[in-house]
Amino acid sequence: MADLKNSYRMYGKAAAKQSLCFPGLGQLYNKHYAKGMIVIGVFTFATAFLVLACFHSKARNNALGLLILASLPPIIWMISVLEAYCSAVEERRANARRHATQVLIKVRGIDSHARPFEEVAVSKNLSGRGACLIMSTELREGTDVWLEFERKTRSLARVVWTRQTTNRNEHLVGVELQKPLKAR
Repeated sequence: MADLKNSYRMYGKAAAKQSLCFPGLGQLYNKHYAKGMIVIGVFTFATAFLVLACFHSKARNNALGLLILASLPPIIWMISVLEAYCSAVEERRANARRHATQVLIKVRGIDSHARPFEEVAVSKNLSGRGACLIMSTELREGTDVWLEFERKTRSLARVVWTRQTTNRNEHLVGVELQKPLKAR
């Protein structure tokens, strides 16, 4: 489970780095377009208002108002970074929740003996981001495979782990999808 938490943090850090460059870019990176545009707009407005206030003589005499106004852009920036990180981590966790379901999945690729194979496997569980498959073919970690689901949905996946079961001809194979499955 620790590896999954690090994986989630990796996606959060990527979104946070985008927001560090400019507030709202992390939200756009997370594909939260409306939220990103709102953050960009509010930050730009607050910064422009601060610059205008600095040039206005009455505003320069009001030190407390100018201090409050000057604190708005950095606060918006920090909130943008934190929200982008948390949102990316939570979305990744939600997509990784496993559901115990048995579905027939056609799997194609290269086996551990460097031979092409095609097999109909049964899923032990599924998530938006991956699956645990019961297969007779032995695969290596890091191998790319094509999955074809019942509704003809094709997806490229990478083998993350493999385990031998008590049955000598059966392997459990954990795969991570390159693009998340869409709910139908």
